[in-house]
Amino acid sequence: MLKKSLLAKFLEFFGRKLSVNPKKLDDAPELFRNMISGGPYGRIDLVDYLKKFLKKNFTDKLTSNSFKIYLYYGEGWGCGNFHSIYFDANYNFVLFKNNKPICSIGFDLEENDSRCVIRQIQGVKNKNTELCPFRWEKMLVQIVLDWAKFHSIKQINIIRSRDSVWYSACPEKKQHLYMKYDVTARRMGFRLDGAKKIYSLAL
Repeated sequence: MLKKSLLAKFLEFFGRKLSVNPKKLDDAPELFRNMISGGPYGRIDLVDYLKKFLKKNFTDKLTSNSFKIYLYYGEGWGCGNFHSIYFDANYNFVLFKNNKPICSIGFDLEENDSRCVIRQIQGVKNKNTELCPFRWEKMLVQIVLDWAKFHSIKQINIIRSRDSVWYSACPEKKQHLYMKYDVTARRMGFRLDGAKKIYSLAL
């Protein structure tokens, strides 16, 4: 669970509007309560991320003012605008286009908030057209990396695809999940810790 001081910094960095899963509301940190409406963050330069991770030959597809990023707190099915996403972790950045969620990344904090563990990298069903112009998996990981560096977190981990709850539940998607987790982690500079069976990057 985030310490209050770190939560305050989080809110300061990204803005104060959050969306809280009502099923988890009683378990949420105090600063998250009563912030159930959700909202975009005005303090993250999303334009720079979109430009950096835009694929070649797609420059005409970038309309940055149509994108927003949100935070959602709590595991399980979302509600409202987030109802199309099942969250595997407590903290989830959600990318919106034209007020519709198109992808998300979920993570938890461990070791007294010194380590961030990315547990989910997810595209929303039927949003391939919106996601295709971007290397969106890498973009979401970079957003978490930058957030972690801002808060002096010492290490970020990404789970292996085989450790995702969806790996066994959806065997037809094993290769797809491998690309999302294992390949993305390696391309972003993470190294597999064979003993702990997780991808790690020291910050």
